[in-house]
Amino acid sequence: MGQVTLDASGVPENYTVVQDDTTEGIQLRFGISAQHLAKANKVSGVHTVGVNYFLHLEDVVALQVKPVDINSGTGPTVKNHEGAPIFYTTVDGDTFDSLGYQFRISTEALLRYNRFLPQGSTIPAGTKIALMPNELTIRGAQGPFTADSNDVPLSYTTAAGDIDSQVAARFNLEIVQLLHANRPLDNSTPAWFAYTDHPSGELQANQTISLSGEHPIQK
Repeated sequence: MGQVTLDASGVPENYTVVQDDTTEGIQLRFGISAQHLAKANKVSGVHTVGVNYFLHLEDVVALQVKPVDINSGTGPTVKNHEGAPIFYTTVDGDTFDSLGYQFRISTEALLRYNRFLPQGSTIPAGTKIALMPNELTIRGAQGPFTADSNDVPLSYTTAAGDIDSQVAARFNLEIVQLLHANRPLDNSTPAWFAYTDHPSGELQANQTISLSGEHPIQK
């Protein structure tokens, strides 16, 4: 039931979320798929199950995917050992929008992860773009890490207050991948690393843990 704004052609462009909205309702009202809605908003997926993690009251939700250059997204990509993209080298035609649509990452996040990029500027071809926090420490993942010759993270040393899910997020990993990279020799527990508070995922400090299932640390 929320308000919609139209583009110059009269096509719905943005929608403002109201109480009790669902992603399914928005899709039905505007005749778009969940995949289209996710891409337009540069997120991996949308859903309405219990607490809604996509829709928030008074959020402005994009309904259109903007046109991008046919050459955008054709540059080389570096992936981590779990297959997730972590670096991309731009080509002519790449923009914040085209990278956002391809890698499902907001312009704001790209600017945080790549502070050398001035906001609102074009992106020169040949620019190596980080697609994850990596060097940027985030709350719950403050420690240092090591990487291979391609800058793919290999290991991480925990700091006080670190949380397992935040460590995974910093390096574009799923939590299950982080657990798998630190599996015990006897397979008796999900992972060998120690917690100070297991329910919250808070890890003990000064543990060196693996960030790659191809290079596990087993104990």
